[in-house]
Amino acid sequence: MSLDGRKKQLLQFLLRVDRPIPSGKLAKGIGCSERTVRNELAQLKEWVRVETGLNITGKPGVGVTLEGSPIERKRLAERLQEKGREADDDRGDSDGRRRTLLGVLLEADQPLTTEELSRKLHVSRTTVHADLDWVDSWLRAGGLSLARRPNWGIKVEGTERERRFAISKLREEALPADEKLLADLLPDLSVIREEVRRIESTMPYPFTDEGFTNLVYHLAIALHRIRQGQKIRMPAEELQELAAHPEHQIATQLAGALERRFSLRLPEAEIGYIAMHLLGSRIRQWGSDSEREIRHTLGKTDPEARRIALFLISRMEKALQLPLKRDDRLLTGLSLHLHSALNRVRHGLRVDNPLLQETRHSYPYMYETLLDLLPELARKEGIRFGAEEAGYLVLHFQAAAERLSRSPGRKSALIVCSSGEGTARLLEAKLERFFPELRVTGTVAAREVALAVRRHRPDILLTTVPLEHSPVPSLQVTPLFHREEREQLHRLLQGTLPGEEKESQQMFPVLKRLLHPKACLQIRHRVHRQELLHLLTKRLEAIGAVSKDYLESVLQRERLASTTIGNGVAIPHGSSDIVRKSGVAAAALREPVDWDGESVRLVFLLALDQTERERNRSLFREMVRLADDPETLDAIINETEPGHWHHYL
Repeated sequence: MSLDGRKKQLLQFLLRVDRPIPSGKLAKGIGCSERTVRNELAQLKEWVRVETGLNITGKPGVGVTLEGSPIERKRLAERLQEKGREADDDRGDSDGRRRTLLGVLLEADQPLTTEELSRKLHVSRTTVHADLDWVDSWLRAGGLSLARRPNWGIKVEGTERERRFAISKLREEALPADEKLLADLLPDLSVIREEVRRIESTMPYPFTDEGFTNLVYHLAIALHRIRQGQKIRMPAEELQELAAHPEHQIATQLAGALERRFSLRLPEAEIGYIAMHLLGSRIRQWGSDSEREIRHTLGKTDPEARRIALFLISRMEKALQLPLKRDDRLLTGLSLHLHSALNRVRHGLRVDNPLLQETRHSYPYMYETLLDLLPELARKEGIRFGAEEAGYLVLHFQAAAERLSRSPGRKSALIVCSSGEGTARLLEAKLERFFPELRVTGTVAAREVALAVRRHRPDILLTTVPLEHSPVPSLQVTPLFHREEREQLHRLLQGTLPGEEKESQQMFPVLKRLLHPKACLQIRHRVHRQELLHLLTKRLEAIGAVSKDYLESVLQRERLASTTIGNGVAIPHGSSDIVRKSGVAAAALREPVDWDGESVRLVFLLALDQTERERNRSLFREMVRLADDPETLDAIINETEPGHWHHYL
């Protein structure tokens, strides 16, 4: 097998880090789809194993890892270096080169010419010009822009706050652009970690591992930029609002400690910046805290989080027809999550959700039900959550739904989770449902495992992150706890595998029943997304499923978040409040249409009667299963008679 540019980029990406990388981040990093990444990795696995002895492993919801010894990793790096010397520099690791260019521009406070950039990156000016469009697009997604003027140069423009967020994002992606930056930050990291740990012990709730790490790096970047003479500016009103929070007092203490340790002065705006990150950092509960203690503390410190949690629970209870108000853990976990999420929204802190695609894929009905509530939340409370935050909220509600169907009686298990409260709660609910013999004694961060094992004495550890040493039997799983992971736990416990649901013997019975033959289209010419939705809405109107107002509802839903479900399939839909009867219209496209960055060739426009909840849940499960069935998808797309699509369902 020959290593083309994309395969080389994937291997170089995996070599640079020693932790799992989500396939979405790999796809974004090398500029292709997740499906392409999966195909490339499948081809690389055997070559890597035979040629180097390394193994490429992947876990859904966690990411892809290159496993092996340092000697084997070095051997692969040398092989790639040899391959690199055979190619022209300008056609080498384009992804790494672009991000190195991005890092140089983010660090520069004065305009740089293409000639200067060409010398710094050791590539031609033509290559620099070609890469600048990618850099500009990356920056705009983060609220920055790239100014390019003749006889002046190229410079990143935007606020210092947005620039720091961008530098932090580069750090998270663990690419070559970070190497110089990390070298500048490394001497400060151990001291900052020490001070953050000390201040964490004074807070009502500890950080998640992810929240702790992100805070440490944001502080390191802040110190780095302050030494360069670049300081945060904040409006007086925002500083005044931040000063009213208890976290501002903690930020002041932390700033004083950093000033003493690093012999520099932090202006008031920088203290506000620290307070902002303290407020937005993801937190979790102490294992010993009761639900009542947490709600009491939050009721005093953040009544708004509890009020919005109650609002969402009330609306979701009505939509799902589940007794969610009786679930104390849902109210507690959701309030705790919203405490951070609301502050992130208020202060413009961006959040990446590595589980978003997996959440949409695994729980489409829960995800869509929650998204339907967000416009009302925006109107009544002025709170606008994006898809990333919505994905985290879904985990809380899915965990509650799982708890409602669990069986009593459990043994002893301890959960190790590095992300948020919702992720841990979902895994806990899954365990209680599928393994009622397991009693969950608590949830801890990876850095607390040794102490927690001594305190709780669990029989087994269930961890979402790799553990170097485990004092008791352990199993690494994803928060979504897929069937194969349940089977592994079953083998570990040497018991029966409870709670499995039997799959329907029919492939897509609900879709087959709702998809009207007269509402199926095969479109051979290029069509725009909005035009396509108009055509499909007309078909639903013709069969009496909706009125003409449905199109506007569909377009509003499209503005909230993408309705693609992978492998070139999209399932747009509007509000169920204005549906006359359930129905589905579909279109197969000879020319793919761009759908929020994904090429889509098969579109199902859904109109669902809200009173038929169980059928709607089944339909969403079928749609996800269809998206994972390439043979059926190809058969539908290639069938020249749309009226015959039923034969493949």
